[in-house]
Amino acid sequence: MNYILKYYYDIEKEATYNKNGNIYIRSKMQDYIIKEIEDEYYIECISELIERNNIKSKFYEIVKTKYNKNYVENQNKKYVLLKVMNNYSQNILADKIEVRIDNNKYKYINRNNWYFLWSNKNDNIQNIIKKIKTPMNEIFDYFIGIAENAILYYNLSNLDEKKDLYISKKRIDIENNNNPLNIIIDRRERDVAEIIKYQYFNCENYESKLNIFVELSAKENLSLELIFSRILYPTIYFDILESDNKQLLKQKKLLNKLLNYEKFLKQIYKKLSEHKMIKKIDWL
Repeated sequence: MNYILKYYYDIEKEATYNKNGNIYIRSKMQDYIIKEIEDEYYIECISELIERNNIKSKFYEIVKTKYNKNYVENQNKKYVLLKVMNNYSQNILADKIEVRIDNNKYKYINRNNWYFLWSNKNDNIQNIIKKIKTPMNEIFDYFIGIAENAILYYNLSNLDEKKDLYISKKRIDIENNNNPLNIIIDRRERDVAEIIKYQYFNCENYESKLNIFVELSAKENLSLELIFSRILYPTIYFDILESDNKQLLKQKKLLNKLLNYEKFLKQIYKKLSEHKMIKKIDWL
């Protein structure tokens, strides 16, 4: 790592620390994140997207090497270096990016085919659960059932294939709010749904913000059925099972949130239905 930083970026490492799955480097009072990547084309897409849409101020800078490249290849591994600025917004609620994207561009980072992505994720999760034991294994069948319901609900929704796509975020969380590696292209309904789920898992008073998002979604003519299908899909549980940090499932607060997920879904369904009749799910 020292060689990469010095040779390709002329950076002398003074300290290293890990935080929420990211490796941070400190040099001359400046923090950086160095991340191993699998696909350099993804980085090139993201860099072009940020540059073309003039949103550099929203994200950490992708530092170019002395060869003017966005990534480094060393010993058959690829790395990207991000310059962290402490004055970036960490307000995931206020920091939405309203940038419409041509549907024919950036197909490589387009994530609007939820049916395909969720079906693949379900298959992967069912292979993983056979190999591990966590406190939540006993309710895995319940959550995979909810996931299958989400796919069915999505397929029954009135889906407009020509709907505009926007710059979105792969996952909603404060730590990666300004990380360009979190950028994808998707429907606006994605971020709304993921913010609502984030509120449920991370905020004590999430109920007070539900009305704001539901009313905003209805006002802006977003598909409430698409939003509900995405809320229905248990992303956080599956993400943890796929990650190297499965110990999170032993946290009492998270366990309680997962065990009360159906109650949360009922609250959301009721709120959405107050604004527009949406398809009913019998078990809710």
